[in-house]
Amino acid sequence: MKLMFSCRIIVMSVILLTGLNSCKKDDSNNPSASSVLTSGSWKVTYYYDKIKDETSDYAGYTFVFQQNNQLSVIASAGNSAGTWSVSGSDDNGGSQKLILFAGSGDPLNSLNDDWVITSISNSKIELKDDSNNNEILHFTKL
Repeated sequence: MKLMFSCRIIVMSVILLTGLNSCKKDDSNNPSASSVLTSGSWKVTYYYDKIKDETSDYAGYTFVFQQNNQLSVIASAGNSAGTWSVSGSDDNGGSQKLILFAGSGDPLNSLNDDWVITSISNSKIELKDDSNNNEILHFTKL
């Protein structure tokens, strides 16, 4: 009888531990914004500003998010330096923001904002303005 009771406890413990382990967050399908951004060069593949698509304004621009939160913007018209950071957490359904300063001249100054990260993968990050849902920005890895 004791052996049967001990076996039941062991089996129940294994089932409980397996169930708890399956509740762990799988980060392989939800990469961190910082690690994704710093893993290569990026281009703007969609930018909608309030009332119209302005993606073409960023043709020929390459964005390099560096580990030290510095941003290099490379373009034939001249390079620019900026900064970036990620705030917030995606744990438990919270939202992360990309705080971006791309430069002071046109058209880069239009990207200077706090952007809510709405979708992220290793090759694309989709953002929307944190205070205006009519501004949308997508970066795609080159």
